[in-house]
Order: sequence, then C-alpha cells, then structure tokens
Amino acid sequence: MDPPEYLKDLNPFLYEQQKAKVEANFHEAVILAEQALAEELAKLVNHLVEKLTLSEDGKPKKFKDASVENLKEFFDKFEKLNLHSNKQLEQVVAKAREVMKDATAGGLRKDIHVRDVISSAL
Repeated sequence: MDPPEYLKDLNPFLYEQQKAKVEANFHEAVILAEQALAEELAKLVNHLVEKLTLSEDGKPKKFKDASVENLKEFFDKFEKLNLHSNKQLEQVVAKAREVMKDATAGGLRKDIHVRDVISSAL
C-alpha cells in the first residue's frame, strides 16, 4: 500500500520512520500467525496419532471422521491465509495434505503405511 505523494512530501523522515514501524508490526504479526498455525497443526496431528494408537488393552480407540475433517479444514485455512514466509512450514503442510487427501477415519485405521507416515512426521 502506497500513501498519496503529498504525505511523503510533508515530512520524509517521519514518513520513513512510520513506514518502518508498520513493516515491523506486519512482520511480527506474520510470525505470530505462523507460530499459531504450527501449534494448531501439531495439536491436530498429535490428536490424530493418539487416536490411531491402540489402547493399553490392544483395542482401537474411538476415532471419528471429525478428526480427519478438522485436519483437512486446517489445510484449507492455511492455504487461504497465504502467508508464504515460512517454507519449512509450507512443506510440512503440503506433505500432510498429500498424505491426508483421500483419508477417512476408517481408512486410516486400516492403512498401516499412512499411520507410519503420520507418526514419523512428528
């Protein structure tokens, strides 16, 4: 966003100072958003892994499609925010999205390979 030229001409020093302040605030907001997204992704994946892990008696835990859908909704939200400033986070989300693209709760429970991939992602 560029301000009108007359604002730049009023006090160039003040303009540059305020511009730097806005850029710093924006950069900090992006970093905070990325941290929140990374934490949310970790929480969703940890929950998924927890549900895919057998209980102490060797029986499957209750696992609903909502766990899978929540992760897929996260992928959509991540894409819509379009931050593109953390390549590592983008790669992790892309890999997770690819693994989960056709996933269902029942399918994940049966697919040992997908469970292994999800577990190794942690």
